[in-house]
Amino acid sequence: MLPATDTSHADKLEKLTFYRNEIGREWTLLTARVGTLITSQSFLVTAFTISLGNMNPTWGGLFTLVYPLLLATVGLSVAYYSYPAITGAAKVIELWHKKQGRLYLLNPEESEANPAMATPDPQMADYRDDRPLLVSKRTGTVAVDAIQLQSLRFAVVTPLVFGITWFAVVILVLALRFFR
Repeated sequence: MLPATDTSHADKLEKLTFYRNEIGREWTLLTARVGTLITSQSFLVTAFTISLGNMNPTWGGLFTLVYPLLLATVGLSVAYYSYPAITGAAKVIELWHKKQGRLYLLNPEESEANPAMATPDPQMADYRDDRPLLVSKRTGTVAVDAIQLQSLRFAVVTPLVFGITWFAVVILVLALRFFR
């Protein structure tokens, strides 16, 4: 029979494998969502740009007002509705990373209550990667991966950038149409 520490180590390794698989799945989901958002937005921008070139003398003026505004509304709504899905996936990734980070500590419960008690588990040292970790300045607790934070920031900011851009485009179309 294995000693208690070996069982604890085996349990930690099993949890580590599970957490890393979950993190991988969430990254795949997040990447798919951001990719879909960018693809849909690029299609809408192309259609928007082409629609502004309508020179039909009969209905071109009305078309270049209504259709671009319709496309901008669709672009805004896609960005708006994708934002919670993307931020939700980013939050889940952060939670899995926090759980994973706790596995590397000798006494995670004590360490969470008192960050000064955060002592690394020597048996888990070989399973941690060498990426730079940061300690939260706000709480002083959970170590986070700086690279992961930058990646998540891109995913979360993307719908906001598209939303702001479409809003600016709506204002521009209306200004060009009515205040020439």
